[in-house]
Amino acid sequence: MVCIKVPASTANLGPGFDTLGMALSLFNYIEMIETGSADELLIEVEGEGASSIARDQSNVTWLAAREVFQIAGRYPTGLLLRQKNKIPSARGLGSSAAARVGGLLAANYLIGEPLNREQLLQLAVRLEGHPDNVAPALLGGLVVACRSDQELVYRQLTVPERLTVILAIPGFELSTYEAVQALPPKIPLGDAVFNIGQACLFITAILTQDWSLIGQAMGDRIHQSYRQRLVPGLSAVIEAARAAGALGAALSGAGPTVLALALDDQDQINANNAEPEEVNTVNRSQQIGKKMQAAFRQHGVDSIIRILKPWSQGAERIACSNIKCCSIK
Repeated sequence: MVCIKVPASTANLGPGFDTLGMALSLFNYIEMIETGSADELLIEVEGEGASSIARDQSNVTWLAAREVFQIAGRYPTGLLLRQKNKIPSARGLGSSAAARVGGLLAANYLIGEPLNREQLLQLAVRLEGHPDNVAPALLGGLVVACRSDQELVYRQLTVPERLTVILAIPGFELSTYEAVQALPPKIPLGDAVFNIGQACLFITAILTQDWSLIGQAMGDRIHQSYRQRLVPGLSAVIEAARAAGALGAALSGAGPTVLALALDDQDQINANNAEPEEVNTVNRSQQIGKKMQAAFRQHGVDSIIRILKPWSQGAERIACSNIKCCSIK
């Protein structure tokens, strides 16, 4: 039996379209067990997305696992796949990336680790189509990634622990396909230059911990304005977060979740949870979340608020006796 824990991820962070992604302290769990019955595939799903996730050969986690088996030329004798999900589906939090990364990593461990992390990352990017979610899901931290002459070039950055992530997660799903279709085929040169400058400022802010830059570095002219019609109240929610004291705010990935960044002045993490999913932060983060939720509500959208931390470890194998793997709250 193999058990894998995979973090959620947020992509773009405003200006870093398809190039920036950050892992978050919210997790899916994958259990993979060889059953001993030839050609058997059993799939169980609980938690987020349980009613819509496929339980047959089209299951995304299974398809990723199958890639590893085929590349290595090693196959289990029957397979039981359990998915225990806490990452909301189709909300801009990397649920598909987590499914693929979890499948790749679990399959690799199950057959003796024939592939290294670099090979798994390259495979994950090929399956997902872009690196901005799969890279942080596999590696953790903040990842800058792009293609250069068909080669994937990336660097993993450590995010300061004082940074807190506030998510306003709407009650409706938004498919990546629909979000992509909302984008124009060409971007004006001025908008492209604007985003390049914003992305450079954002990376500089993280590396130097110059938090005053964050508020000036999460602007976007490439995707958010075009997707605004798909996310009622988007601009109002971003403005509400900033007015309430957020360093900056933006659409999380393709949306519809909106992400805000703030500082946890007391670095007050719940002492009862060594791997925090919900963080006891100062009132600032809670108030930011309430204001974001209220702004969504004014536009007829119900939402939930999650207060998380950036996650540095990436996907990992854990003991299957771990209570987090065996229960969904």
